[in-house]
Amino acid sequence: MKALAIAQVNITRVVRDRLGLFFIVLLPFIIVLVMGAAFGGSFNPQLGVIEASGGALGEDLLDNLEKSEVDLVVFGGEAALIDGVSRNRVDAGLVVPAEYSEAIARGESVALRYYAPPNTFGGTLKESVDAAIAIQSASIRAARFAVSEGIGDLGSNLAMVESMREMVPGVRVEVVTAGESVFPEGFNPIDHSAQGMLVLFVFLTSLTAADKLILSRTLGVSRRMLSTPTRASTVLVGEALGRFAIAFFQGLLILVGTAYGFNIGWGNIWLAVLLVTMFALVGTGAAMLSGSLFRTAEQAGSIGVFAGLIFAAIGGAMVPFEIFPATMQTISKGTPHYWALRGFKDLIYREGGIGSISLEMSVLLGFAALMLATAVYRFRRVLTE
Repeated sequence: MKALAIAQVNITRVVRDRLGLFFIVLLPFIIVLVMGAAFGGSFNPQLGVIEASGGALGEDLLDNLEKSEVDLVVFGGEAALIDGVSRNRVDAGLVVPAEYSEAIARGESVALRYYAPPNTFGGTLKESVDAAIAIQSASIRAARFAVSEGIGDLGSNLAMVESMREMVPGVRVEVVTAGESVFPEGFNPIDHSAQGMLVLFVFLTSLTAADKLILSRTLGVSRRMLSTPTRASTVLVGEALGRFAIAFFQGLLILVGTAYGFNIGWGNIWLAVLLVTMFALVGTGAAMLSGSLFRTAEQAGSIGVFAGLIFAAIGGAMVPFEIFPATMQTISKGTPHYWALRGFKDLIYREGGIGSISLEMSVLLGFAALMLATAVYRFRRVLTE
């Protein structure tokens, strides 16, 4: 019970620190949101179009664009479409006139209006629009030629051209991947940013929270507890429980928050929680070890931030470790971040079970046990001297 009381006191101190709560609760989601805005959503170009315009041939043109992996975003009118392009809600806009089908049936030329900001992806997207128009134009020319030869009307000839299109030999382009991809199948940079933020902040928050442990020690709070009928092991367990609760809460908050708020997949959610638990133990060990090694809270705060960022970078939390050189990947394995991220990737991209992440959990547990054992040894010496 005394250990739980000590843990409760530590948690209360953290909760009352508004700046600390910002780093624990809000900052990880802000960074994931920024990453989502920069890289999230569809990776296909987005083309704004006007709702219900162009008739049957207009719909056929838009269908051809969708087949070329262009995402269509429908606007209510041309003014709304232009506003959407100017505000970068879409990469470009295409206006198919309402009389498009009728004008073509009369043998007239029709002007399509294309809007794109300068120096953006809209210039490249125009090539897809030009290709779709060229495909439809070829069919229209063939149908008109048949009409000029006295064969049927434009509508029936267009239908015949479409039915015969597959029968006409053409150039086939097949895209294949040479070698092996460095990333797992289905890799998504937004998923990785959420995984990276989880391990980065759990470890970083744990290291920076060590300053309160040092304050308790330097102010004599820990020694006064030992002057009561409280053993050193009880004090250490209470301190460790408080730090574990904070680390686990933050990891669980990021996990659940990104899953439901940003629709980020984590594979088997219960196994993901188990990995979070293992990494929270690692964070607890890092906090206790930092609190036992440094003499002042300022040292723990400044060096803790630096060490947390370095470990995160080396471990692949900021940039996927798959793109590291071979030597750097070997070094990366010396960080707990690497093993946590590898475990998450097994769950997410390979639909792994408990057996597939057993090695990762064992390594994380080993990191935690080593740091906690060292911290306990150091603290016993400091508190009982």
